[in-house]
Amino acid sequence: MSRKIGCTLVMLWVLLVSIACGEPPVETKVSFGQPFRAPDWEGIRETPPDWAGRRSLADSFEAGLKVAILSKRGVCEAETGHRFRCVDPWGSGSEFESTLLNGAEKCLDGEAEIAVVGVDPSKISLIKPSNDRSPVPKDVESEALRLVKQQVEHVWPISNSPPRVIRVDAVTLVQFGCVTQSLADQPVAFGGALVVQGNVFPLDILCARECMFFAVNNKLHLSCLSFWGCVTVYDLSNRMPEKVYENCHLSY
Repeated sequence: MSRKIGCTLVMLWVLLVSIACGEPPVETKVSFGQPFRAPDWEGIRETPPDWAGRRSLADSFEAGLKVAILSKRGVCEAETGHRFRCVDPWGSGSEFESTLLNGAEKCLDGEAEIAVVGVDPSKISLIKPSNDRSPVPKDVESEALRLVKQQVEHVWPISNSPPRVIRVDAVTLVQFGCVTQSLADQPVAFGGALVVQGNVFPLDILCARECMFFAVNNKLHLSCLSFWGCVTVYDLSNRMPEKVYENCHLSY
């Protein structure tokens, strides 16, 4: 009898705690997309011609989702609309699912754009890097250079110039110039590595033109646009960077 009473009391206590505290919050699913402008009529399958030139995402989403387009110009709000099939604008003949954006006409085109989908735009912000551009320790620089060369040098050699150092919170982005045939004296793309709590991680990107830090629900992210047009996003909220998105539909 006493055991039954004890079990009843425990169950009652658990019920009271659950009522007082409520259910644990359900974390909103975060998705990403690559913004672009829909190509001319020949580049769209089975859609009205007035869609050409409209702001779109090179990804497939259901209609009615909130969208925040991020670039170094700022954050611009829109909403997902109709889906359509798009032909590769660089002539490969491949097709991919895309999504029109509604309310994006006011958004200015910017370099290295990324779209965050399905999240309240008020929970998204650009993160400005620190003014501290001092060199990283030599052992860290050597390890970053070794990892970058493994990723990049089979395509392009790495410049002998000192790396660019970009710091945001506890994360440091170390970038080494990629020497292209046409711009050997002035790199326009960079192989990169991330330093998090003293550990060095290579970016899985073959030379990035632009990178941008931003926060979603207070979690730090990094988006990079490669020299060939691929977009990659990393979640930097943990001790090890996690690649959470990659899109190469618009690469050339």
